[in-house]
Amino acid sequence: MTALAEYMNTHVLQENQLDKNDLWGKEAEEIIANIQELAKTRYEEREQEISEEIMREFEKVVVLRAVDSKWMDHIDAMDQLRQGIHLRAYGGTDPLREYQFEGFEMFHEMIENIQEEVATYIMKAHVEANLERQAVAEGQAVDPKVEESGKKPIVRDQKVGRNDPCPCGSGKKYKQCCGRA
Repeated sequence: MTALAEYMNTHVLQENQLDKNDLWGKEAEEIIANIQELAKTRYEEREQEISEEIMREFEKVVVLRAVDSKWMDHIDAMDQLRQGIHLRAYGGTDPLREYQFEGFEMFHEMIENIQEEVATYIMKAHVEANLERQAVAEGQAVDPKVEESGKKPIVRDQKVGRNDPCPCGSGKKYKQCCGRA
């Protein structure tokens, strides 16, 4: 009970919001309902701290980042599994079945890790307004210094090659005419 209370306080709820005494002597269904109610209340508080629009945007970013990260790790782990699965044949087991079973287990573990990471970030991370994104959405420049300068890049004329006709119009090669040093 102590470990559950500590985990929930550090990953989902506010510090010391859930005490082990709140869980002691209760049935599993009661404990789950109590934790769900506290988590729902905490989520609604977070949504009140920042607007719903920013919360939805934050949730999208967190979910995409978590899925991207965990999916890349999963692909690497599956590749490592594929590299070493042939050794299972020496143990008397079917490597294909073992690969399917372990791949399935790894996939479910990835899903659980994504859910845990998303819940932790959404409930614990500090959200700041992204001023650059808002400025772009409003059609303003992201970096006003660039807009104010108004400088244009220097464009140089094309260089004359040594074997090209001379630009003076003599008909000779540049190296034989004006390009002589």
